[in-house]
Amino acid sequence: NRDFIKNMITGASQADVALIMVPADGNFTTAIAKGNHKAGEIQGQTRQHSRLINLLGVKQICIGVNKMDCDTAAYKQARYDEIANEMKSMLVKVGWKKEFIDKNTPVLPISGWMGDNLLKKSDNMGWWKGQEIEYGKETIHIDTLYDVLDKLCRVPERPISAPMRMPISGIYKIKGVGDVLAGRVEQGVVKPGEEVVFLPTHTASNPCTGKVFTVEMHHQRVDFANPGDNVGLNIKG
Repeated sequence: NRDFIKNMITGASQADVALIMVPADGNFTTAIAKGNHKAGEIQGQTRQHSRLINLLGVKQICIGVNKMDCDTAAYKQARYDEIANEMKSMLVKVGWKKEFIDKNTPVLPISGWMGDNLLKKSDNMGWWKGQEIEYGKETIHIDTLYDVLDKLCRVPERPISAPMRMPISGIYKIKGVGDVLAGRVEQGVVKPGEEVVFLPTHTASNPCTGKVFTVEMHHQRVDFANPGDNVGLNIKG
């Protein structure tokens, strides 16, 4: 669905970490389907998302083999192994490096509905001994999704002293305020009172500039925004 993809790109372009979910039930084959544009066959959404996450530069990922509680999977290791191997193969085919997928990417058997392996190790999958994941020179033992977020995921280095850059994800006209530009600050710092230029529209013969009137984060005015912050800028000019 094109609307889903549009929303997904907006979200993923602002993310540092991605959790790629794939169902362990009968929908698995559809989720990773190659698709064929000429034959009118739709590409699976998990495959589409996996490719886009890589293209958008999200470098920390985790695979969640979800619905392990369903009748098809029945918490069995054989079903998990089948899906884990298929997923790894698919991720390499859509552009991820094989070594990264094999050594640095957790593949967890989970159930969002029942809570298995989300916060604590499941009692329903005695065969699951966790995974050893390499991070730099460290090896980190992962059992649950909580472990991935707590032990493995890191805040990327933020280029705070670089010139300010902010891709715009949405423009809103707010009554009594004016134009508000939403996006995530990728580098540098933005403060009220600063002059900004809009690219690629801005040229010498066609100036496109404005002045930051206010910076808002989570509906609160702030004095500045750093790289990684999702903000709304009220621009005048």
